Amino acid sequence: VTSLHPKQREWKAKQLEKYAEEQLKGELQRVTERRDKVYEQTSDYIKLRDQIQQMQRRLKEDTEAHGSDARTDMRVQVNLGNEFYMQAHVPDMTRIYVD
Repeated sequence: VTSLHPKQREWKAKQLEKYAEEQLKGELQRVTERRDKVYEQTSDYIKLRDQIQQMQRRLKEDTEAHGSDARTDMRVQVNLGNEFYMQAHVPDMTRIYVD
């Protein structure tokens, strides 16, 4: 490996800085934004899974306690976003549709 002249080293360093500034920082930003979207979606799916499991437990407990007279409906609070909640009535927990 030959030693570079100081001006050549400076020129190469500037080229690398320019590449990092123009290419890599933009790519890092795009990748970070995509990662954040995946984290957000994952969080939403985990919350949904937890709610469904809670509903299934309640339905199972009610069925074990009351047999065929068990209630299949449920009142819940639903987060509409930004921690804004409203009450909802689920008329039949035996089937759940997710859109």
